[in-house]
Amino acid sequence: MSKYSELIGDELYDPIIDEQIENIYNIFIGYFDNITLTKLKNNDNLSVYIARLKTLLSKDKKYIYVLVNKDNNTIGITQKLSNLNWVSLQTRTSETIYNIPEQSYIPKKGVPYNTQINLVNRTQECSEYSTLNSPLKITLLHKPYKNTYGSKGNISNAIETYETIFTIDN
Repeated sequence: MSKYSELIGDELYDPIIDEQIENIYNIFIGYFDNITLTKLKNNDNLSVYIARLKTLLSKDKKYIYVLVNKDNNTIGITQKLSNLNWVSLQTRTSETIYNIPEQSYIPKKGVPYNTQINLVNRTQECSEYSTLNSPLKITLLHKPYKNTYGSKGNISNAIETYETIFTIDN
């Protein structure tokens, strides 16, 4: 057994990884001012929560999707982001309008939101990034036939593209 890990039940618990995941959660809780999400649906092994964001000029609506391990909460229940241990958080645009309240936040700058992300892989569909010494994986989805993302960026810029999937690789 690792010097820094312990067995809890049938799973290996690593306090360093657990702290990194908690830090990732806190980045997004801070960035979105602990936004309130509404449970939209259950899929196979996941529950999907959603928040609709105010947009001024675009016909596309901005949403935050949060996927958690399937829970027993009823569809339509609201939860603060801090209460959801997500496996994926997505900032996306859509022409679909969900009947939930619009919310607003002020985009954040500075530490930790300016944490550098580095290109790991690029395909026609997406660019994949990682951060140094963190299990956070960032996928920026390409617009059809456009590869517009650079080899470096930061977390705040990735969030604000609203074509982004964040996952925790643990």
